[in-house]
Amino acid sequence: MPRRVHIAGGSGTGKSTLAVRVGRLIEAPIHHLDYVARDFDANRVRTVPERIALVKAIAESDTWVTDGIHVGWTEVLYRRADVIVWLDHVRWPLALARVFRRSIAGGIRDLQGHGGRHGRIRPRRYASHLAELFRVSREIRAFDASAQDGPTGDGGSRRAIAYQLQPYVGKVVHCRSRGDIERFVAELAELRPNGG
Repeated sequence: MPRRVHIAGGSGTGKSTLAVRVGRLIEAPIHHLDYVARDFDANRVRTVPERIALVKAIAESDTWVTDGIHVGWTEVLYRRADVIVWLDHVRWPLALARVFRRSIAGGIRDLQGHGGRHGRIRPRRYASHLAELFRVSREIRAFDASAQDGPTGDGGSRRAIAYQLQPYVGKVVHCRSRGDIERFVAELAELRPNGG
């Protein structure tokens, strides 16, 4: 049973959903790397040295699941992972549709969670959500289109992930379809002491 799993892939590929499933199966804490890259409470992007310190602390733990599009500063996770799952089955139009649906659903939940007229009308928060959606949509298009071969800081690309994975090919599960993902989860479930 792997104790440390890293899930790589572009936005809208299902990394976070798979991380939750894997975390339950191997009984490990889940670390979404967007929360390492950005301090959402302070509304700022963390520096690379801050990120490296945070991922190093995660990597040194006995068990964990991480997920993210990020390359370069995540190298320690690739080294320490028992298994690296590369979600490479969704192209940008579907990924963008998924992220858009997720954003709309989150906005609706946000509205429902704040009662009263004054709680519902929050233009700054809505503008922030729209700006984030716009940023992610650009990131999704660039992920497929980028010609970068080397690991590049934050957003990454399909080619940058492939480049970073080269030294770890023996522990990569390359998921090119939904069936590949389900087979991986089923294999993990079979490794559990109680058989799932």
